[in-house]
Amino acid sequence: MRILGLSASILAIVALNGCAQRPPTQSLAPPQPTPTCSSEVSCAQKWADAREAIQSVVGMRLRTTTDTYLETYVRNRMPFLVGKVEKVPLGGNKYEIRGRVECADRNPSLCGNLPYTGTNAFNAIVGTE
Repeated sequence: MRILGLSASILAIVALNGCAQRPPTQSLAPPQPTPTCSSEVSCAQKWADAREAIQSVVGMRLRTTTDTYLETYVRNRMPFLVGKVEKVPLGGNKYEIRGRVECADRNPSLCGNLPYTGTNAFNAIVGTE
């Protein structure tokens, strides 16, 4: 599946990003647009992609799965990340697939830019219409 190959590549980048010291002047990648869908078929595919993407980006299996919400287990090693995805209605048949990677550590500075880069990676994997 194209998602798994792309997911593995992005996961490797995210993992290496956590190890590398970033110079203070280096900027982050521009934010990727939040994925949307506007048909039953498109939304079913995006939701399936979101399930795979959030697990790949965070590196953990899903703990909670509903028709409108996904949440991974918290990583048991640093950085302590958790992934969450919501399917939010925008009206009509249109939905936004809002994924986010959060730092679950008591000291959020230990996660650095990983929540931003992880969320960005999720958005890139799931994509927009």
